[in-house]
Amino acid sequence: MKKTVSWRTAPRSVSVLIEWLPYFSLFEGEGWNEKKGGVFELRRKLRWLYESDREEPDLDVVGIPFEDFVKGRMKNSIDKESLVRQQFTTAEQYGFMGLIDEGTIFITEAGRKILNKTFTPEDFLVQLIKMYVVPNKEEEGVFPFASFLTLLNEFDELSRFEVSYLFGVTSSENIGNGIAAISEFRSSYLDPKKIKNKNNTELVWELHKKVWEKHFPEHQYLKSAGDYSDAFFRALLYTDMFYTSGRGFYTKIRVKAHYEKKFHLLCSEDYVFSKPSKQKIVINGQNKYKDVPSREDLKWFGAIGNIRLPWDNKKERKEIISNTLLNVNAGFSGEVFSADEIKNLTYEVENTTSINKLKDLEGQISKQIQIHNMTHYIEKVSKTIEAKEDVLNRFELIANNQCEMRALWLEVNTWKSLVCLEGDKEVIPNFNMEEDLTPRSFAPGVGNTPDMELYTSEYVLVPEVSLMTGKVQWEHEGSSVIDHVLSKVKENPGKEVLGMFISMSINERTLWQFFILNKVSWIGSAVPVVPLTISQYIKIIDKLYQKNGHIDELYEFLSDCTNLAKQTDDFRTWQKEIEDKISDLIR
Repeated sequence: MKKTVSWRTAPRSVSVLIEWLPYFSLFEGEGWNEKKGGVFELRRKLRWLYESDREEPDLDVVGIPFEDFVKGRMKNSIDKESLVRQQFTTAEQYGFMGLIDEGTIFITEAGRKILNKTFTPEDFLVQLIKMYVVPNKEEEGVFPFASFLTLLNEFDELSRFEVSYLFGVTSSENIGNGIAAISEFRSSYLDPKKIKNKNNTELVWELHKKVWEKHFPEHQYLKSAGDYSDAFFRALLYTDMFYTSGRGFYTKIRVKAHYEKKFHLLCSEDYVFSKPSKQKIVINGQNKYKDVPSREDLKWFGAIGNIRLPWDNKKERKEIISNTLLNVNAGFSGEVFSADEIKNLTYEVENTTSINKLKDLEGQISKQIQIHNMTHYIEKVSKTIEAKEDVLNRFELIANNQCEMRALWLEVNTWKSLVCLEGDKEVIPNFNMEEDLTPRSFAPGVGNTPDMELYTSEYVLVPEVSLMTGKVQWEHEGSSVIDHVLSKVKENPGKEVLGMFISMSINERTLWQFFILNKVSWIGSAVPVVPLTISQYIKIIDKLYQKNGHIDELYEFLSDCTNLAKQTDDFRTWQKEIEDKISDLIR
């Protein structure tokens, strides 16, 4: 039987992989496969350092002194290196890291951009484009992302059930099998005589297997199809080109409206995917050349700027911008640009000879569309029940680790949650969003600023959010949150200023610090910050939404929490009193 296209499922999330990369960079140039005393010391160092920064570390790791763990002096034989191997292999799949020379760790240019926080969604798109795999030596390989583009272009949307047929397309020559498989699966799934209950997942998978065996008879059925499709969808979201809807295996992926032109350029026959250089082999004394997977040419795979995207030229870039300007007002509620602005921008685009100037113009237009959509959300959408339900649902997904880009979504969703409250206020986001008000992948923060700022005529609220936990939360967020609140205190004399910190859990050091500063600080007065878990914040805004609550009600609740700190001697008691106050609110 032929092998299928493989896809890494651990870690499933690209964001988890990014968390690990700085730890690997500490050991760049060291031997990955070196054993000392029968153990891989480097891998064990990585695991111990990573676990030591977590809120709930693996005690089988950090419960042992560093030197003992590295040397393998453990009471049990549980494999604690497997998690590190998983991160390494998945980073290698995306071209972020691998081995060079005699097996030493090498961080590629792409990986280094991630470490420097300059990596962009387009950079990640390029990594997917360059991913060439050769599952079976007897046939030509395939670009999995090219297969996906072809399938999505054919069907407009793909469910996780459907996209998993992509992994049977092991050569560009059998993409037709993938199209036929999806077509048959979809028609059978929609036929009530074949699938009476669409939510009967077991029955749907039986259909899936039957269709697979018909269209990919030479390939073993992929039992991990569900896991593969989930990890694949998660990766696609980091390009910012696609969006998903639905849940579980029924999740569907589509192209974002403002990326459709670029999507079709990628699908065009004129755009040729580039393979790594062929590898020379000698057979019977003669030089032969064979294709190699991207992972076997790591420096090419992880290089920045060695392939061009179809819109990296003036002609295509001008067409994209002109098409946007032509349809910009028709595609949105209200006028984005006046007729004169469109006329002037069109003239500038047509007469520009610099590709960089065109990129700047595209960015300016995109920013104006985003501002327009923000205004529309604030004035119209946020007033609807549907908007509030979307906010609450998204918080649940974040809290339950059921969405990608959780940290970025936490910023966007917290901003939306505050906008949805009644009251005359201005909520300023200090982070990057897409035109459609979804997170922008790999987006760094905007300078030394709070995540967002909320202003009314009487007070300033400084919301800060983070998914950091453990002592890392205290080290990275504790001081910065206080600094941001303090800066707003100085900038707004005569107004009350209050900070709100939201995270999955509150580290006790962070809690203690905020508790003390709610009483007094080095400036001679309090710097008030109220820490809340995501689950606590969900309860609060859910209750406020139920009664069309006002922003003043949230502020008063938080202000009461700061007063509790002043009346309490123990920071753990304060934490319990905040929880009790939430319980009183939601009764």
